[in-house]
Amino acid sequence: MPVTGVTAGLVRVPEPERTAGDLEARPRPAWRLPRNRVGPPGGPVHSFEGRYLDIVPDQRIAFAYDMHLDDTRRSVSLATVELRPARAGTRLIFTEQAAFLDGYNDLAGLEEGTRAGLDDLDAELRREPARA
Repeated sequence: MPVTGVTAGLVRVPEPERTAGDLEARPRPAWRLPRNRVGPPGGPVHSFEGRYLDIVPDQRIAFAYDMHLDDTRRSVSLATVELRPARAGTRLIFTEQAAFLDGYNDLAGLEEGTRAGLDDLDAELRREPARA
């Protein structure tokens, strides 16, 4: 997919918050990432809470997020997604700085979750028709 339009595929502003031209504006405090909670029945619950910090359409998305295990915050991260034109479409560069808290250290789990999310994004963008 060409760079144009990729930002809209990555950023989903909740409908009640959406107005015309939302992606042309800087994020507002209400621009939260969808909260995600997963875990096996009766087991630990992993939750993700984040917020957009900067959006430049078709160039950059910066966001921060917290990861919790049950009710305990285990890590905080700052991530940037850069989009650059490439011969075959768009090159996505993902950079993340993570701080693990209170002795918790699960870099392998962080990498696995990030990889799964990027794989899901790739599959979703391949399903959507190219936007001009």
